[in-house]
Parts: sequence; structure tokens; C-alpha cells
Amino acid sequence: MAAVQLPDCSSERVDPDMAVTLGACLEAMHLIEFALLYGLIITALCVHGKLTQGTSVAAGIFSMMYGVVDECHQWFTPGRSFSWIDIAKDWTGVLIMMAVVHGKLQLSSFHKKRPRREARSS
Repeated sequence: MAAVQLPDCSSERVDPDMAVTLGACLEAMHLIEFALLYGLIITALCVHGKLTQGTSVAAGIFSMMYGVVDECHQWFTPGRSFSWIDIAKDWTGVLIMMAVVHGKLQLSSFHKKRPRREARSS
């Protein structure tokens, strides 16, 4: 078998711009993952015909509380740390997705409630 030799990266310097970009992407994952959690819950509610303004709010509260629990468990995990800023990012992702969903719900309910005009016969 041929051996694969990996390059030695320990002597190379890390580009500071790349480190900042990578750090920003990893921090943005907080917004994305909890918005996705809320979105998946909303999708399940919609598929089963249970999506209302109330169930949407309940799903949002559940998603935000899950973010708090996720941060709290990091207190007890070696190498991880609790951060209020991470909770704020989790909640921001959920709130942005909630605004989008509630906007869509209001538009769809507006179209459902609007009476249709009947065509006049001449």
C-alpha cells in the first residue's frame, strides 16, 4: 500500500483575513441552525394542517428555549463555554424566520378572506 503524506501546516502562517472570515461564518451558524429548527417545526405543522399564528408562536418559543438549553449544557462540556451572546444569536435567527413565516401567513389569510368578485353578465 502506498502511504499518503500530508503537508505539514504547522509552519505556515494563517492568513488573518481568512481567520476572520471563517470565524464570522461559524458565528453565523447560530442564526442559521435555529432558524432552520423553527422552519422544520413549522413545515411539520403545515404538512399536518396544524399551522396557525398560535402554533407558530409556540414553535418559536420552543426553538428559542432549545437554544437556551443548548447553551446551558455547554457549561458542563469540557472545552465549551456558555455565552449570552450565543443565546442572542440563536433567538435572532428564530425571530427573523418567525417574521418571514408570519408575513407569509398574513398574506395567505388575506387572500383567503377576500371575497371574489362575480362576473357580471351583460
